[in-house]
Amino acid sequence: MKKYSVFLIVLLIIPSVCYSGLKNKRLSLFLGVNHVFEYGAEEDYVLGENDFPVTPAHTPPLIGASFSNGFGEYFGLEVESLFILGSRFTIEDPSDGDTVEVLSDSRLSLSLNVFFRKQWGQFCPYLIVGGGLDKLLAKEEKMTSAYGYEITFEVPERTFDPFVQFGGGVEYLLSDSMGMKLNVRYVLIFDELENVGGMNISLGFFFIL
Repeated sequence: MKKYSVFLIVLLIIPSVCYSGLKNKRLSLFLGVNHVFEYGAEEDYVLGENDFPVTPAHTPPLIGASFSNGFGEYFGLEVESLFILGSRFTIEDPSDGDTVEVLSDSRLSLSLNVFFRKQWGQFCPYLIVGGGLDKLLAKEEKMTSAYGYEITFEVPERTFDPFVQFGGGVEYLLSDSMGMKLNVRYVLIFDELENVGGMNISLGFFFIL
């Protein structure tokens, strides 16, 4: 846990040092979805330990904010924070076909990213790559399966996971002080048991500070 705390402190300190004295600061606020790809395999089934080994694809909504600044004309740094809500999906026991409808756990993430962008008139497309930490906001839950069995979902031992992401998007200037922004990013979370991939798609506004 100490190493993750140090990593979070570094994420917060580096941008504040780099941004001092720079121009073109931007604050972005956006809404979107986080499409999580299916992960797990039926071969991972273990009676009483991993009765529901496959997590199907699901798409929870997300709320996000970011602060960015450029180095010169093309490159810059961005600090981004996301809150990903839960979404409902059904998991299945491959041994007997029993099912349970669950609500995915909410998550918080904080990342530091490097971007390249080029402005053409009011449009400003960009590419971005970076990484950070993902915090799973899990709690123990008890549910009843379709066959009437009580199923307990425990909190995993590790709730902080590192992740990397890359993608791009486009900004559209509405005025000298604000604009709209479309983000598309592929995210890979290095979970303790299995890596989890997904896509974040969001739309929002940015404000030039």
